[in-house]
Amino acid sequence: MLRVLALLTETATADQILSASACLLAQAGPAAITLLHPLAQTDPDFMPTEEVHTARADARFAASQQALAVELAQRADAWRQTGLPSLEIRAGVPEQIVTAAAREADLILLAAPQGDADARALLDLLLLRLAKPVLLLPRQMPRSFAQSIAIAWSDAENAAARAIGAVQALLRACQRATILLGTDSAHAAPPPQALLDSLEAA
Repeated sequence: MLRVLALLTETATADQILSASACLLAQAGPAAITLLHPLAQTDPDFMPTEEVHTARADARFAASQQALAVELAQRADAWRQTGLPSLEIRAGVPEQIVTAAAREADLILLAAPQGDADARALLDLLLLRLAKPVLLLPRQMPRSFAQSIAIAWSDAENAAARAIGAVQALLRACQRATILLGTDSAHAAPPPQALLDSLEAA
């Protein structure tokens, strides 16, 4: 069974994550989806060299985070009829929360972190430090889900091979799949054999 971790970090992209989670549940076969909001208890943007730490600032930050968590939970509840679970809200250090949850997941859903520093930090954590397969969603969802898929290839720890394996059902159903290969060369090179082997196995 595919284990999916869907991360909700802001209200602007909550519906996109929830919609993609519901579509994945319907299209990818048996799947266990966890909806997670990592609730920060301290302000990651606080700069001790430039700001004064006060109880009022702490209370204001805590109130804003609690309001965000309530709003995200309400958004998730509206999708319960599609088979999605309730939103799990875990308080602490977001990186630590996501690291622990990602270890149990085969695939992570995250919205493209345009202007969202928290989502960008989580994306860097998941891809660069944990080497986890991430399905990165556009901030404006298209009318049809996963009809055009791009796979960023990396041979580090078989990351791309695991990503392809996690979304096999989507790859078979999509209209177009694009492989993104990063290179230092100015000229195109043949795709790595490991990539061809992964696609053949899928």
